[in-house]
Amino acid sequence: MERRPAEDPAAGAGLQLVAKPGLVVALALVVALALVEGLALVEGLALVEGLALAVATSLLEGLALAVVLVLAEELVWVVQRWLAGGAVLAAELLLVAEPGLVVELLLVVAALLVAVVASAAELVLVAALALVDDLALVAERALAVALVMVAAP
Repeated sequence: MERRPAEDPAAGAGLQLVAKPGLVVALALVVALALVEGLALVEGLALVEGLALAVATSLLEGLALAVVLVLAEELVWVVQRWLAGGAVLAAELLLVAEPGLVVELLLVVAALLVAVVASAAELVLVAALALVDDLALVAERALAVALVMVAAP
């Protein structure tokens, strides 16, 4: 009788991370955004079409920001689970280790947590700034369309 080796529960973790719906949506939004911006570069587009493309671009980037926020929430959940496991480990270390070692370990965990929160905040800030920049571009193109319409006989 043939025995199969026990499956490693962490073996498919990378694939599970890639297959998450939020990441698939984020990749689809990036591709759609690239297509819209590629169309905007085509010469000969009318100003109104350019304005419509700018609005579509801003909507897609707004959706991308929403996906970033959802992914940030999921990251917070993962960090919370990691910290819960770290709390159990710290409690076990309190039983067997020196107090100085436990304090150093807790400082390292706190530093890692601060780094994760700072990185997530930076991602949200960059996405928000890109959205504001695109909204300014939409307003600029709308003003250009209005000026052309007023100047046309």
